[in-house]
Amino acid sequence: MAVNYRKAGDLSLSLLDTCAAVDLAMRNGTERFVVLGHSFGGAVAAQAAGTFPHLVAVVITYATQSGGCEEVTRIGDTPLLLLHGEHDSILGPENSMMVQALAGHGDVRTFPKTDHLMSKVADEIAGITGEWVRDRFDENAGR
Repeated sequence: MAVNYRKAGDLSLSLLDTCAAVDLAMRNGTERFVVLGHSFGGAVAAQAAGTFPHLVAVVITYATQSGGCEEVTRIGDTPLLLLHGEHDSILGPENSMMVQALAGHGDVRTFPKTDHLMSKVADEIAGITGEWVRDRFDENAGR
């Protein structure tokens, strides 16, 4: 399920939108979630994972900002993957490293000659994302 935020850039409203999507999914039988987001969406994913860590099996961010990610301290040992372009001039890779430090764990992967949109490595990122979710979701689904 993709969530479109009412007001991009407003973390509180975006988290409420995400919570509404989680509520809808749970009312339709979903028990565990993979949360992921790009840029600002990475902060929303981190906030969501920290807000309801018992429901999140995997967290993945792409070129995330670090501001607003403080709730990631509450995800415990939930698997965390942070992907970032080394040449991101909008939000540098140090943002992903900061989120990793806040969480106390996480797999940070950077991509050379890759900018904020990460479009040059989209296929590689899709493969990594799929593999990462497959390898970790089932083992974390029952927590």
